[in-house]
Amino acid sequence: MQCVIRLSFILFLVIAANPIEENKKISKKSDREVVPPVFNGERYPSLAKIFINEPSLSSEDLSVEESIRNCFTLLSLSVRVIHDSSYLDYGHLMDVRRMYDRCIRGMPYSEYVSEASASDTLTLIEEYFLYKRERMKQLVPFYDEQCKKSMNPENQLEYLVNIGELPPPFLDITFSIRWKIIPEIVKVVGGGDCIYDVDTRSHSIPECHPDFRRSTYLLSPWMTDLMQGTFNTLIHMPTPLPLPSTNPFCLNPNLNFEEIQNAYLAGKVLVIDSLLTPHCLSELRRLALEGTIFYDAKKSYMGAYVDQGMGESPWLLRLSEDWKARFPKILNLPLSTSWFYKYDSASSEAGGIGIHADQAIVNINIWVTPDDANLDPTTGGLIVYDTAPPAEDVFGSDFDKWNNEVYEKDRMEWLNVNGAKHLKIPHRSNRAVVFDSRRLHATDEFHFRPEYENKRINLTLLFGIVDDVGEEVGSNRENNGKFPNELSFHT
Repeated sequence: MQCVIRLSFILFLVIAANPIEENKKISKKSDREVVPPVFNGERYPSLAKIFINEPSLSSEDLSVEESIRNCFTLLSLSVRVIHDSSYLDYGHLMDVRRMYDRCIRGMPYSEYVSEASASDTLTLIEEYFLYKRERMKQLVPFYDEQCKKSMNPENQLEYLVNIGELPPPFLDITFSIRWKIIPEIVKVVGGGDCIYDVDTRSHSIPECHPDFRRSTYLLSPWMTDLMQGTFNTLIHMPTPLPLPSTNPFCLNPNLNFEEIQNAYLAGKVLVIDSLLTPHCLSELRRLALEGTIFYDAKKSYMGAYVDQGMGESPWLLRLSEDWKARFPKILNLPLSTSWFYKYDSASSEAGGIGIHADQAIVNINIWVTPDDANLDPTTGGLIVYDTAPPAEDVFGSDFDKWNNEVYEKDRMEWLNVNGAKHLKIPHRSNRAVVFDSRRLHATDEFHFRPEYENKRINLTLLFGIVDDVGEEVGSNRENNGKFPNELSFHT
């Protein structure tokens, strides 16, 4: 079986896969076998409790391949506990998310090293690459013949080597992607006049085919071999710092929470500066920069989600709980989902997120990139409109009309017909923008420094799910779908 996946700008993967054989071991060209470490009870102490009502799953130690067989059962479990944190306590919730991530994506390098038998670094790296290449082949049949897409990992892998989180041999992979794989794909997909400049790591957009970034490309076997199994798998997950005992919170305790709630209930768009405590901001930014969890590629940005890597962070869980505890008038709602979006381009030339609504009640956008990365402090943020489509559309079968990029021109025409106005909120580090999630909104133009650590990154939390649509928060929406076109600043 072969499957094609689309990747924003540059990487599209196809893997020829064979069904997993019972007790199959990863083999090398030599006679020596490499046996993957197991997921043991010490690392995941709560799994037995999670499996109590799942007779198809064993509470005993699970090997890597046994775990893959159970991945999609675990997925249904993890989705359930994301929406209902009372189902498990925090420790259990973190365990089920960690288990699922490794079940689907494989073990990160640091965990593999800690449990492997080889002692010298080069042997460990060699074995790890073999393990990852095998995982890439194993994954394909378990996606119901739908491949997952991912942005190329070269810049992030290079960053992780530079800060000492991965050993130098990973630079061989970044070299291969940057100098061999990307130029070949650009030449084929972008057209003869679409030139990729390896030194500046950019391409000339005007000379490329209009749909260059959305095109599909079938990776050749030599390309996947050069990537050593790092494509779309978990390579590194930063170890989070513990919550401090003196202030174990994410939200800045000096904010005027009552004033903020009242402004939201009046229908205003909230702009909250100095939102997060320094520890929380640092940990969330480190997760976004270091965690190789960005498996979803869009036209110009990558996505990481709470049920695929992000949910391992105790700081994200703490942040979600803080919002609900501090803002009970507007957030007596479950966390629907959360994501990081990390932009591939230094500027919005390739396109940001267009005009859309999200399927939730309350929408919170937080920016974690430092201010000195933004070359134009008057831009880089969000545009929020004073007009929203009917709730029954956003939460019903017509949701695509208000979210899918295919209908973006129709949404713009709809806004014009309805005389919509908009608010423009510039990017600031540690700033949150909070609004009714059905309000149409879009990414503003942006111009950031080109280095990996300066990429524009936003964290989104959505509260409220479809079942909550009948219980609107406050009285901030008139019958005609109009909101006050007014900002409310807080710090």
